[in-house]
Amino acid sequence: MVRGYGFIAAFLTLMMFDLMRNKPASFIKQFVVDKQKGVLLFLGILFNTVLGLSFSLMAITRMNAAEAYSIFSLVPVTVILVSVIMYKKSIYLQSWFYSILAIAGVILLVWRDTLIKIFERI
Repeated sequence: MVRGYGFIAAFLTLMMFDLMRNKPASFIKQFVVDKQKGVLLFLGILFNTVLGLSFSLMAITRMNAAEAYSIFSLVPVTVILVSVIMYKKSIYLQSWFYSILAIAGVILLVWRDTLIKIFERI
């Protein structure tokens, strides 16, 4: 129930900024006119608020807080992937390098006990 209030508060805040700029309903109009934008807005709301919050709360209850926060910090990596796949943006080699480094760091942190056991056998 609380998640719905957050969405309503965000929506009303955007409406307030539109009214302050003397451009009433400019935010809503683009989603009503263009159906693809409306679908993307709905999917963004669904995945960000409902699934994102549910999975993050589940992760915090099932793992160490440091591990959960490290996984949450991979959001910029997913943004890079979405930019490349959906929007065909070109990404600098440095961004790819740091993304791979971030993923490797999270893997090391989350599976450190398993990796230590594997390397002790060698």
